[in-house]
Amino acid sequence: MSTIVIYASTAGNTKAAAEYIASKTGGRAIPVSDVKTSDIDWADTVVFGSRIHAGGVSKDILRCMEDNKDLLSGKKVAMYICCMFDGCKGDDQCKTVSGKVGMECTYFTSMKKKLKNNDTLELDAFIAKL
Repeated sequence: MSTIVIYASTAGNTKAAAEYIASKTGGRAIPVSDVKTSDIDWADTVVFGSRIHAGGVSKDILRCMEDNKDLLSGKKVAMYICCMFDGCKGDDQCKTVSGKVGMECTYFTSMKKKLKNNDTLELDAFIAKL
């Protein structure tokens, strides 16, 4: 299985999660600004990761998904978001994003801190579903 993790990160949490997922799957993590069609074509599994800003997902991630929807149609596609909130507010943000992108997504909080403390349970569960 070849995996690419395409991410948009501001504070580094989404990037940290992307790099972890890529390292555990033997894949590659690429910022959305650097992704090429050939990167998506190469992968069997495509994971999108986005930071949430003002309640919204990265426009660059949305554009990448839309621009490559034909390439994505035969692949396993997953999505995660990194947000500031756990519980109901995190669930609500995740539901909003899921509706916008047309697929279920998972949310994580404080990824840099959790990875520094080797708290990888949430990420490992996400990877196991890939």
